[in-house]
Amino acid sequence: MNSTSYQIKLDALKETLSLLDQDGIDLGTAMQAFEAGKKYKSECLDILTVLEQSIQSLSIADLSSH
Repeated sequence: MNSTSYQIKLDALKETLSLLDQDGIDLGTAMQAFEAGKKYKSECLDILTVLEQSIQSLSIADLSSH
């Protein structure tokens, strides 16, 4: 996993949420931002899932070596 990639996607998600939080945002922009936000959220969750699986594998390997 590339932590830089995760941080970039997380920052983009935060920016998207900030945009959606603005008053007066038009519907078209809001819909585009919403779809982008869903994509960034999914990508962040994918990265975290892979990381979690790696940690679990390391924990199991560590337990097996004892």
